[in-house]
Amino acid sequence: MADLKKENGQENKEVKTVSTLSEKRQYLLDELSELMEQASGDYGPFLMKELQQRLEFVVQNFNKELQALIQSSFEDWKIKDSQLRDLIAGNLKVPKSPTKKEKPVDITSPDFIKDMKFGPIRRK
Repeated sequence: MADLKKENGQENKEVKTVSTLSEKRQYLLDELSELMEQASGDYGPFLMKELQQRLEFVVQNFNKELQALIQSSFEDWKIKDSQLRDLIAGNLKVPKSPTKKEKPVDITSPDFIKDMKFGPIRRK
């Protein structure tokens, strides 16, 4: 099988394709690197200032969300704590849940499919 591939030249095409793609990729990376160096000299301070503003905005939003989350967590804890203390002191009675009666399972078909006949059609 390997001999057939060598005879047909399939392995050589595969190697050439990979090396060609690698060369093109390297060329694009080099060009991008040059452009980034030019941009960093011209626009570097502006980009850094914009990046810093955006990071500060993200951190502020995170702090607000975290503060709201912690505050709501403590409010929930206070409610549960007061209810627990009332229960322990005997001031609060636990409501008894009514026992659920098991209903018998209705095996009959619903009205909308009672008249439907399923399965293969038999000749009469």
